[in-house]
Amino acid sequence: MIYHYVYTVNGEEQEEGSVTAEILPVTPYHVNGDGTKIYTDGSVVYTVDDVDRMFANTPASCLEHGYGYFTCADCGKEYLVEITGNHSYGDEITVPATCEADGKVYKVCSVCGHEEVIMTMPALGHSYTYAVAQEPTAESEGKLVATCGNCQGTIEYVLPVLGEANGYTVQVVSEATCATEGLTRYTLEIKDAEGNTVYTYVKEVVTELMAHTPSDRVYTWVYEGWQYTGYYCEECGQVIVTEKVAA
Repeated sequence: MIYHYVYTVNGEEQEEGSVTAEILPVTPYHVNGDGTKIYTDGSVVYTVDDVDRMFANTPASCLEHGYGYFTCADCGKEYLVEITGNHSYGDEITVPATCEADGKVYKVCSVCGHEEVIMTMPALGHSYTYAVAQEPTAESEGKLVATCGNCQGTIEYVLPVLGEANGYTVQVVSEATCATEGLTRYTLEIKDAEGNTVYTYVKEVVTELMAHTPSDRVYTWVYEGWQYTGYYCEECGQVIVTEKVAA
């Protein structure tokens, strides 16, 4: 390949005429304005830092290619290669990572706008805390709210009406009697869109007292001017008054 060029010595332009220069057995090329070595498909881009001297008046920038002489470290021969100049980067810019997007530290060339990423930060991922905004009952639905501590985004979950038919695990902790109230525990696993359990909702409900079981015998007695009628409960033994009248 023949190149025509001129150069200067002590300020005087010198005509070198036409010369034939060997070209390396790879095709130098420029990729996205990048001024560093890039190896792709066996090809390489040479930069101004790779050459020993420039070819005539062909300065290289990150926008325009130039030519320079590259000395092979293996054979010592000098080759004329196409080169690209270095970028002119500004200060580092930091984009923080968010819950769903990676962050990065990068810098931008003020000449061509090329962006060089220095490092990346993985997305934070959501960090939820859960609060029951409305308790479900045996007649109405409730609501669970998840709030992300990083981005403050929220997700609402419906807490269905209490009952085994709506997905709750129902456990009778203690049976109600005529003397003491009972306790029933409802447990429901809350799952995300992928089917993962993210929260376990537990609600304990007090059940009402059972009715007394009257004895077969009815009693009547007078106390402090009042006549009482009642019976003994066969379950708890309490005296249950059914009537009170003036004696």
